[in-house]
Amino acid sequence: MNVIVNWTLVRSLFVLVLLVCVILMTGCGDEKHEQTEPSIATPAPTPEPNRFLTISVGSQHNCALRENRTILCWGRSTDQPWPTPPDGKFIAVSNGDSHTCALKEDGSPVCWAIYWRQSKELNPPPNEKFVAISVGYNHTCALRSDGSPVCWGANQSGQSSAPSNERFVSITSGYGYSCGIRDDLTALCWGNIKPQHSDFLGLKVTSISGGYRREICGLDDSGGVVCWNTSEEGEYYPVPDKKVSYLGTHNSHAYRQYRCGILGGGSAFCWYSSRSGRNVTTQTIPLDEAFFEMIGTGTDHACGLIASESLLGGGTIHCWGSNRYGQATTPPTVVSPTPVPMSPNSAQCYYYTTLPKGSSCKISELGNRYRFAVTDTGQAILYGDSDGGEELLESRYGSIDHSWTEINGNAIRITVVNAHANPDGSWTIDKVGRIERE
Repeated sequence: MNVIVNWTLVRSLFVLVLLVCVILMTGCGDEKHEQTEPSIATPAPTPEPNRFLTISVGSQHNCALRENRTILCWGRSTDQPWPTPPDGKFIAVSNGDSHTCALKEDGSPVCWAIYWRQSKELNPPPNEKFVAISVGYNHTCALRSDGSPVCWGANQSGQSSAPSNERFVSITSGYGYSCGIRDDLTALCWGNIKPQHSDFLGLKVTSISGGYRREICGLDDSGGVVCWNTSEEGEYYPVPDKKVSYLGTHNSHAYRQYRCGILGGGSAFCWYSSRSGRNVTTQTIPLDEAFFEMIGTGTDHACGLIASESLLGGGTIHCWGSNRYGQATTPPTVVSPTPVPMSPNSAQCYYYTTLPKGSSCKISELGNRYRFAVTDTGQAILYGDSDGGEELLESRYGSIDHSWTEINGNAIRITVVNAHANPDGSWTIDKVGRIERE
């Protein structure tokens, strides 16, 4: 008897059986198969807007990269109340004396002025992508992915004439010079450095930190700090006899060389040399249970990034030193000032009046039309009269130097208010006055 097999029907039944197996999760041919619960993906934590990954300290301003890859800057600026970085997401940021550069997520560079700076220092080469960037006094250097250096900006000493045949693992821009470290820890410097010292005195170093004019420092491969003068015969500066795991960055246009480093346990210390360069003074950072991850110094202030092991909270920033431009003020949770309401019995404020946080006073010198207030976070607000209400004239951390001019016919009235912040967050009014001219 001939048997005729309908292969189309067989294939259909086979597919049907497979579908049933999948639906019932029986394992189909594997009796030991057990049904498992479907996995649920755990959402990634939302980056906190005021936790930071890196910090770069400029001469009188700072910029930090948040967890969400945006940039926050504070300190001296032509913008009010803070330096304004560009929008977008970034992977690196570096400060100099008066300009800042950053790398976008795709590695393309962008630079902007903090206060006056020549345009050539703000214009990186087009169509370039970098993995590292370092801003000096008036020039910038960066590394491509293959380690080749590219520099731009001022070049009066050859600091922007990067060697095309070299490959580096890190790069540093200083005051009229630049230095790169090779993968064997040997270094090469160019610019305002004598040729016989261009190899960093023949030392092997893990990091290099630029300085004011001819001073330069490095961390050798044993953890020792080495500082020397590039204009002399390799003259060494005195440094603390400590082994350091991290040498802080340095940006300054002042002679006093205030530097900081991080010890192996995460504690930080700072030092500075006398004008003669023969003596060194060491300073312990006044923080309990603090573990620093990064640190840097400016002209007369310093900031450090707190590591996650610290009881103070990882990813936060602590600053100290001069606060003339608000550069030593820890970044606020909310940059916008919180209004301070006027109390019915607000006191009068005169020369040298000191206001605690959360208080305000009427400026009697100006006929009660103006009010000076201090928020709970130590931010000062200067209010003025506007159509029967109050207008925010200026809001600052650190110091206020406010003046405005009113013209009425041939009469000119110039009003001036100067005040500065104190370490406890209170503010002292230094000067309140009015000049009238015909």
